[in-house]
Amino acid sequence: LYLCGPCKIVATSASWPQVEKILWSELARAHGVAVNRLGKDVLRGRLLNAEYNIEKDWFAIGLSTDDSTKIQGFHAPCVIVIFDEASGIRQEIWGGADSLMVGEECYFIAVGNSTDESSEFAKCFKPNSGWHQMTVTSWESPNVVEGREMIPGMVGKAWCEDKLKRWGADSPAYL
Repeated sequence: LYLCGPCKIVATSASWPQVEKILWSELARAHGVAVNRLGKDVLRGRLLNAEYNIEKDWFAIGLSTDDSTKIQGFHAPCVIVIFDEASGIRQEIWGGADSLMVGEECYFIAVGNSTDESSEFAKCFKPNSGWHQMTVTSWESPNVVEGREMIPGMVGKAWCEDKLKRWGADSPAYL
């Protein structure tokens, strides 16, 4: 939001509780840490329940919808779409969000676990999908790498070891 200058960010997830209670809760936590480190003068803006407003046309909004037309219309020189738990977001919403990718500085970020091979998110990981893919395994979690709880509630080494033992290294659930 701050790096791109005036821009519009549209963030969604598979359901409203995921937007409000997970995605926006994490944003509020990170914002609080940033304000403590950088000061309120640097991070001007107003954090609301599912919005962060800097100026009239410079904001982030969290929304959830089953209607693809409700994600459309957020046009600006810089637009960022964020899909959290992207596997659970319906195909129609992907199409609506894609209609926002018209400017030179438009970015589409999809995050999640590719648990449904028929989902639009899973298609992002197919050869020649046009998406830049980044895979982060549970073993690469900051809590596992550091050997201590860096991010409360995130996967840890004991969880990884338990799943490896219970499911096996070649099982689809483990992979």
